[in-house]
Parts: sequence; structure tokens; C-alpha cells
Amino acid sequence: MDGQTSDSDGGLSEAEHRELLALLHRYCSYDLDQWEAWRMQTDHGEVYIHISRHPAPGSSPQSYDELPSPT
Repeated sequence: MDGQTSDSDGGLSEAEHRELLALLHRYCSYDLDQWEAWRMQTDHGEVYIHISRHPAPGSSPQSYDELPSPT
């Protein structure tokens, strides 16, 4: 894998993954108000995405994986 193109199965390349994290960081820094709740159709069924400024009820911040800061 050269880091520029997607894997043959459709997965993200390393470069695309870095770009996704950078855009997500920017979105959360400038566009996210309190929360977002999205639903997306995929080849494997529906995926539910929830982005919030607070941990989910009953969980703690320590239960989340910390994403790296964009470089």
C-alpha cells in the first residue's frame, strides 16, 4: 500500500485515514454544537454515528479511545 490509494477492498488508505481524522477534528472544533446523530446505509447494514461533547450516559471519558491530534 502506497498510502495514497484505498485498499482494494474499499478500506481507507493511511493518507485517507489521516485526512478523516483531521476533518473530524476540525468539524468538532468549529461546527459541532452539542451533538450529532447520523444514520448511514452501508453494504453491511445501517451504521449509527453519535458525536457528543459529553460521554454517553453510564460511561466515563476513560472508556473512550483518544484519537491523535491532526498533524
